[in-house]
Amino acid sequence: MNMKKILSLFIVTVVVAQTSFAQDADKKFRFGLRVAAQPTWLRSDDVKNYANSGTKFGFGFGLNAEFKLTSAVSFSTGIGGDFIGGSQEYKTDNTTLGYAVDKAGSYVEIDKNWAANGSKFYSIQSRKVKTTYVTIPLTLKMMTNEISGLKYFGVFGGNLGILTKARAEDQVTLVSGSLPTAGTNSDMNIYHDCIPVKAELNVGIGTEYRLSGTTSAFLSINYIRGFTNLYRGTSKFLVTDFPNTYVNQISPPMGAKQGALGDMVQINIGILF
Repeated sequence: MNMKKILSLFIVTVVVAQTSFAQDADKKFRFGLRVAAQPTWLRSDDVKNYANSGTKFGFGFGLNAEFKLTSAVSFSTGIGGDFIGGSQEYKTDNTTLGYAVDKAGSYVEIDKNWAANGSKFYSIQSRKVKTTYVTIPLTLKMMTNEISGLKYFGVFGGNLGILTKARAEDQVTLVSGSLPTAGTNSDMNIYHDCIPVKAELNVGIGTEYRLSGTTSAFLSINYIRGFTNLYRGTSKFLVTDFPNTYVNQISPPMGAKQGALGDMVQINIGILF
């Protein structure tokens, strides 16, 4: 199911729910919109082989839905799109960690005939990642009473993310030619080397300002910490201990172990009805 179908289903659900609660003066259901600026980065527990190398400025948007549980606590969910990423450096001093690319510019799995169609092998030094997720927050929102038009709140819970797109820009060295040549492989599709679902911690604080009646503008700052790996544990394409003479060998090189978890600070602004 793509992002458009998921968003359409969510909109229908919340419209039905809003209609159901429309006559409830206690406003047990609220619906709203948000946009977010979000610095994002990648981290890895494998500090021996990977180094974090920078923060990417991402953004997001979404639809919010809140279901009141008590006078101070609501269950908050929704659906949205998040465009995030980060950078990593590969700690290797040789030319044996890398991948093969065919004439069309796509990754190929390396077997004993990998070079027969003109594929080339590149060692990799660093990677910039851009990903797109459909994100579903599942949190509790704890709210104070109104003070001069303002309410303050805390958020605690998690996010579920569904990967829809993953691209990479790699700094590489071509090592299957006569001379090693440094370069950049751009817009590489790494989706099939990634895990399609992720789980995250979501904690934050914020404030609401009542505009009129039950309509409020809000601002929140959330810390999102990834629990699950962006990549598959063993790569399908990135290999290690690759010999340049592999074309004459029988056994393929081993898939490289890989790891990256995504974190971000999310600055949300929006409106609730």
